[in-house]
Amino acid sequence: MENNAYQSLLALGQETQLVGDAQALLSWDQEVLMPAKGVDYRGRQMAWFSGWIHDKLTASEVGEWISQAEAESGGAS
Repeated sequence: MENNAYQSLLALGQETQLVGDAQALLSWDQEVLMPAKGVDYRGRQMAWFSGWIHDKLTASEVGEWISQAEAESGGAS
């Protein structure tokens, strides 16, 4: 399969969705099952996940992939 900008964006979306799903599960657990003494550690986990997703989605290559994908598709509509 050709490794073009659109495929890179799709892969990024899939990867960040997987991590976001894990974060959502941790959030649910925090509300339903987590012991009170786990709050500090859970906060660090949630912050890490949020930071990781933010870093991935705001990386400089993402803007380049978007521009390339637009060019590959014939331009933005």
